[in-house]
Amino acid sequence: MTTIRMMYHYEDGYWTSESPDLAALTDVRWCSGGETYDEARELAADGIPWMLERDDLVLQHFVPESSIAQLAAERAAAAPAVAKR
Repeated sequence: MTTIRMMYHYEDGYWTSESPDLAALTDVRWCSGGETYDEARELAADGIPWMLERDDLVLQHFVPESSIAQLAAERAAAAPAVAKR
């Protein structure tokens, strides 16, 4: 198993992802993104194993403190409403 650290950043209305670990595995600089954190994470989870043609990878996902507020807002918006009694 090979561990790949994924770093996600939110800036200008868009999530981007990149990895400092991919340089050791390929000569291609890889990055991706999405309109939401979940979309960016899914693209990374699908794209990196495909690009490297490997199925033995473990992706670790990291969000810096500067992007935590946006992630919390997305999670709150996606949470089902709780009915009050």
